[in-house]
Amino acid sequence: MSQPGEAETEVSPAPNEKQGIGGWLLVLCVGLTILSPLATLYSVAASWRAASPLFEKVQGLESILVMNTAMDFILTAWACYVGVQLWRVKEGAVQAVRGFLTALPLLRGLMFLFVLASPVYGFGFAAFIALVQALIFAAIWKSYLTNSKRVKATFAAVPTEPASLQAEAQ
Repeated sequence: MSQPGEAETEVSPAPNEKQGIGGWLLVLCVGLTILSPLATLYSVAASWRAASPLFEKVQGLESILVMNTAMDFILTAWACYVGVQLWRVKEGAVQAVRGFLTALPLLRGLMFLFVLASPVYGFGFAAFIALVQALIFAAIWKSYLTNSKRVKATFAAVPTEPASLQAEAQ
């Protein structure tokens, strides 16, 4: 019992500071949904501007650029989709981002192999750099998603089973 005049102190658990979209998780969301599309638009525009004068001189260059542009736009759309899912703390969002981070270097690797096998010379190094960047990006963010206290706390409350299975379990 408390004495009259003593201030009563209520002991409540401190809220988890590492919960919600913030910190590095926010950086990932912004990167996937905002920075990735901007970087892709800049990269595609710069590539076309630099390569278009060479289309008549270098056989196959335009085809490679079309394929690379299509892949860039597909990857960017996918990044935006999984980034929005993550940002909105949707069910399965972390798994969706992990899937994207697995596919990203695989697709960049396929593009690198395609460029190497094509008759167009001089673009293999750029494709190799894109592959290395994708590998580093994927490794860093997959590690973060696996080890982050914020990710675990934020997505722990999100149901992982479809609603129909949850209803059957009750």
